[in-house]
Amino acid sequence: ADGCAPVATAFSDHAEIRPVRNPGGIAKSLAIGSPADGHYALDTVRKTGGGFGNVSDDEIRRGVQLLASSQGVLGETAAGVTIATLERKIADGTIKPGERVVVFITGHGLKTLDAFAGQPEQRGRTFRIPPSLDAFNDVLPSIPVGPGAAIDLTGRSANPSLVRNVGLRTPS
Repeated sequence: ADGCAPVATAFSDHAEIRPVRNPGGIAKSLAIGSPADGHYALDTVRKTGGGFGNVSDDEIRRGVQLLASSQGVLGETAAGVTIATLERKIADGTIKPGERVVVFITGHGLKTLDAFAGQPEQRGRTFRIPPSLDAFNDVLPSIPVGPGAAIDLTGRSANPSLVRNVGLRTPS
């Protein structure tokens, strides 16, 4: 992400990794100024003809929202980096139409809701339920088709408005 991308920068500059002294950006799990295994990743990507991407905080937020609204998966900001980078690689022709791409989404979005504080409210309703399958099954028929709703499976949230801000919707 823009706030800290030493490996992606080294790749695009055809250089070695230079540590970032003050990592920033909303993708905190990726904001590692001197990644211990960064040189392995850089070497592997160079040898295999792969690539890296670098996206802004706004693109990250849009990536999280796209993943949630199209797939029903609320990923953390690192997932937003992945989706935003995927969009860029499709737009610039690196990924061709019809190519099969596997995207790993490994972190849950409830960990990084602070990245959406102060963002415009999304349409939809939040259903706060206890973390159980029975509670989920009870609320499932109430979820509207089209502009859907966020479901907080923890049954609690430090700031309920943040869950609504993400705007997790069911695919239409």
